Amino acid sequence: MKDLLIKHQLEESHPIREYKAQMILKALTATAAASEPNARLDALRQANQRTNAVIERVVDEVKKDRTVFCRDAIIPLWLSDEIS
Repeated sequence: MKDLLIKHQLEESHPIREYKAQMILKALTATAAASEPNARLDALRQANQRTNAVIERVVDEVKKDRTVFCRDAIIPLWLSDEIS
């Protein structure tokens, strides 16, 4: 139950929401030339999957060491690796 609460807090945190928005914009920009609705839908799914993967990495790290959890400090570091 605690893990679900942490996961929910992560999903609603500003860095994660900003990251997800960046991934969605990248995906939509990449598929702008494609007029197929399926291409855009696939791009949105991929952006969502990448965001969920980051959330899972953070939750896994928190499971190992609960003291490492500091939403404002740890997430931007992982997201900077993901965005580059």
